[in-house]
Amino acid sequence: MSPRPRRSFTPEYKVEAAHRVIDSGRTIAEVAREL
Repeated sequence: MSPRPRRSFTPEYKVEAAHRVIDSGRTIAEVAREL
């Protein structure tokens, strides 16, 4: 099997995701499921 290509995310997306984790107090996994 060939390796799957890595998904790329914009810096803005990463910042938004980080703020969700920090502001909500939830775990990274919980926020990742929402995204």
